[in-house]
Amino acid sequence: MEKPLLRRGQSSRCGHLTEKLESPRLVKSHMAMCSGTRLLGGLHTEKDNGMTASSEVRDKGILLTVYLVYITLSNAWWAYRAFDRYWLLVSHSATNVPHWPYLVLGIVSVAAAAGVAAIWFWKRWGVFLYLLCWASAIGMNAFLGAPAWSYLLSIANVALLYAFLRPKWALLQP
Repeated sequence: MEKPLLRRGQSSRCGHLTEKLESPRLVKSHMAMCSGTRLLGGLHTEKDNGMTASSEVRDKGILLTVYLVYITLSNAWWAYRAFDRYWLLVSHSATNVPHWPYLVLGIVSVAAAAGVAAIWFWKRWGVFLYLLCWASAIGMNAFLGAPAWSYLLSIANVALLYAFLRPKWALLQP
């Protein structure tokens, strides 16, 4: 069993005083973020050099969980719609409508779902992949002439993701 190095109110190796933090939750978050330490039951321990947090601190919460499921299902739906539209245009040999934007939108939707899956597993690169896919989808929709209100909904989706992930950002692994 590992011996705790720090209890609430003591000075940590990172130089911060935990008594300045107002709640035990903030103390746990601070301890999880300090490099060179590992969170074990809310106490600093010398274990590894990574920022590792226990499942207690990494709790997604109901809002983030529901939102990640919603984004995944939404991206699956839009991937289906884009690929269906692409195959419809290809099968009818429609020369007056470009096919490639729908193929790109389908691929981008699948990649966005992969980014959300990475966020689910606490990978920071999943956020960047999702944002890249979001920007690509905005560009493709602009190319196809989507209505202006769809951009506002898209921005609202990213704003919600930011709002739900901001408190958990330090827990995402690089």
